[in-house]
Amino acid sequence: MQRSAIAIGLAAFLAAPGLVQAQVQNVPPSTYVKLSAGESSAKIDFWGTDTDTAYGLAVGSQVSNNIDAELGYIHFGKAKYTDVGVVGNSLSARSEAAYLAAVGRYSLLEALSVYGKLGVAYNWSNRSGVRSGTAFDTDDDRFGPLIGLGVSWRFTPNWAADVDYTYFDRTSKVAGERSNIDIWTVGLKYLW
Repeated sequence: MQRSAIAIGLAAFLAAPGLVQAQVQNVPPSTYVKLSAGESSAKIDFWGTDTDTAYGLAVGSQVSNNIDAELGYIHFGKAKYTDVGVVGNSLSARSEAAYLAAVGRYSLLEALSVYGKLGVAYNWSNRSGVRSGTAFDTDDDRFGPLIGLGVSWRFTPNWAADVDYTYFDRTSKVAGERSNIDIWTVGLKYLW
């Protein structure tokens, strides 16, 4: 919870200058596509935390000098647990999300900027396994908030590299067990 509050505060801090400048400047829109890969960390009540490789694809449109609207897809990978609580308990959880976010950017240098991301994700997941001798296979779909922070380096007029941390809250809730996912990614962005 404390990590969420810190990330929300930082994202709001980074987005605020962009919102103020967006009202002052009228900049022609720019569009981008971003491919990213990294590590996800799924935390599921009772089961604990597990990591896997994640990847994503996003498209965005610059609505001002400092504000982008971004639509994306993330595949978080799978979380796998065995012998949690009692020998024989096992869980395999797969999660994906489609999201819409506002991205507020603040330039540190001409080619280097930091950004905050606030949005909503539609999450879908599947959990299957055995708990206390009973097998289960459950799907769960739900909306949840996302917050993120990142650094972007525009190394040519049309190419940028991003390092991004995003926290997806309430990605699933099955049998009262809630999950959330943190994801670190490195992305390559093409702008036109």
